[in-house]
Amino acid sequence: MFTDNAPIDSLIQRFGRVNRKKKQDKIGEIYIFRDTDSKPYYLRMLEITYETLEEGLFPVEKYIKWLNKVYDKLFNDKKIINELESNFVEGYQKFNKILSKQHGIYKSKDIYDLRYIEFPKKDYILYEDYNENMRDYDNTISLPAWLSQSEHLVVYKNYTKDIDYDVLKLEYNYEIGAIIEGME
Repeated sequence: MFTDNAPIDSLIQRFGRVNRKKKQDKIGEIYIFRDTDSKPYYLRMLEITYETLEEGLFPVEKYIKWLNKVYDKLFNDKKIINELESNFVEGYQKFNKILSKQHGIYKSKDIYDLRYIEFPKKDYILYEDYNENMRDYDNTISLPAWLSQSEHLVVYKNYTKDIDYDVLKLEYNYEIGAIIEGME
């Protein structure tokens, strides 16, 4: 493999692709070009990564040591931390400036929908859990809100000081989810 220099975690991922089938008789070679365009990466990260790499054939444990070494150096360097903080502040100020000019966020539904919420979700407690007094939030399941109106389910409204979740009586498998007859 011939590759440009990249952050250590990206390189490790690429290394794995060279010998994906783990054949001992066909071990590939990797060549990393040091001087490459740093975009979109942070230049100092590329320098530390290149300085950390060693030539040879290594077990995965060695890659983990390299990964830790690169990030320890990167995040213990005051100059780097100051530069990252400065970039963050600069970006945040640009964001605020644009928002103030635009008087808020405007979006076009066809381009900028980031989350599909046509069917809102609601937290429910399963009937069996409710009967066993397992009524904490940890025991809820998140399902489409319309299920509480479904003719296929029995929904118990329970709004006491202990619980304010609807209780659903339906089959539920923690590997595949809700099992609702007629809705496969």
